[in-house]
Amino acid sequence: MSHTVPTTFRGLPRMGSDTRRPYGVPAAPRPAAPQSDGVWSVDAVLRILLEPSSYFRSLAGACRFSPAASFAMVHAALMAAVGFVAGALGARAQLAVSLDTAGIIHLVGACAAYAAAFAIGALVLSVAAASVLHPVAALGGGRCGFAATYAATVYAATPAAILAVCGFCVAELYPEAAAFEAWLTVAGAIWSCVLCAIALYELHRLSGVSAVLVGSVPLTALAAAAIWCYAPELLPGPMSRAAGPACSLRVVAHNVLPGVPWAQRSIKRRAQRRDVSRSRVHNRAQNASRTAR
Repeated sequence: MSHTVPTTFRGLPRMGSDTRRPYGVPAAPRPAAPQSDGVWSVDAVLRILLEPSSYFRSLAGACRFSPAASFAMVHAALMAAVGFVAGALGARAQLAVSLDTAGIIHLVGACAAYAAAFAIGALVLSVAAASVLHPVAALGGGRCGFAATYAATVYAATPAAILAVCGFCVAELYPEAAAFEAWLTVAGAIWSCVLCAIALYELHRLSGVSAVLVGSVPLTALAAAAIWCYAPELLPGPMSRAAGPACSLRVVAHNVLPGVPWAQRSIKRRAQRRDVSRSRVHNRAQNASRTAR
């Protein structure tokens, strides 16, 4: 019968231990906390939205640029694809036209190009935003490098992108509820600013006050942009009409980017061709009936 005593990892007795094992056998190492790889996944998105402190804490000390950049590009591509499909479905519902196989193939190709363009744009914009935020984080006492600031910027922008696209889809599919786009976008911006403060607190090891102050920089910028862009929707009235143009995601998608307007023009052309074909068939039927008489 072997004598057992409480031991530590080095084999020395440990006072107050409840674990007993043979003398001299090292203790099993404690399981390490689960580390996130930082790439895009449904689980990662849900953790960012619902458990931000736990997710950012799992990235502390292991932030890298490439996983955050891939997250930004994949997330932007998916959001762009969802918005493109919503715009195409909205045009199809308004025109009451069905698409054939060729039309669907063209729309899928345009959607892929649209998503690729958004992915590249998200990479460029995220690097630019992190470049502006990093000096502010350093002044606030940030202890990590640019990769931590970039990761905080990318992951914190997740709810803003999701709610902005949700508002765009609502406005495209239900034009009478277009005002919800402004409220959803503003709510997403505020949510992202809160996540940015949490991410800076966990990744840069800032104090609570410093994290809030640094996080207030994007909050102030986004608040000014929201007032300038969404004043007609948020504050209806003559004074708000003069505050600035209604430069929403829907306006940009319809007037600046070629994807959604191209899809809607393509669907509209097919609707016109359908109407012309029906009119020709109707005319032929009338001519045949007259000839028979």
